[in-house]
Amino acid sequence: MQRGPIINGLPAWFNRQQLRKFLEDTRGQSPENKSELLIGSARDRISDERTINLLSQYIASLPPKPYQPVVKGNALNGSVLYQSCIQCHGAKGEGNEMLKSPPLNIQEDWYLLDQLRKFASGKRGHHPKDIEGIQMAHTLLNIDGESLKDLTAHMQDFSMPIQ
Repeated sequence: MQRGPIINGLPAWFNRQQLRKFLEDTRGQSPENKSELLIGSARDRISDERTINLLSQYIASLPPKPYQPVVKGNALNGSVLYQSCIQCHGAKGEGNEMLKSPPLNIQEDWYLLDQLRKFASGKRGHHPKDIEGIQMAHTLLNIDGESLKDLTAHMQDFSMPIQ
């Protein structure tokens, strides 16, 4: 059984942005990205602005859930890599609405690593209308798999894992 990421507590602005990307086929249409295809298949149920707003606000109202970290990496190396992420995602992964950069401090480490790998490999961030995705893909262009694990390990320092 495939499980998606914890979305509880993600800000309403980010939820709206992502739901719109699925509705506009900016996300959820790539056969290379099977997990997004699953989400994309449900987009017909969320077809109007009122539903998008209500769903976005509901998700944002849920308390973030702690999780069990599973990614192993060198957090010290990751902290060096994260310096280039701070301007968009914030020093503690809090995100930035003006830059449309999501918070990273709520997401599970396995999901963050999965998304970083997808951006780095071109499975995400390739649609011409996905400006933020293109920017992420470009940022991760020359970062290897071990470095992505290190980056993810560093992001665990400001997330909500179960201790």
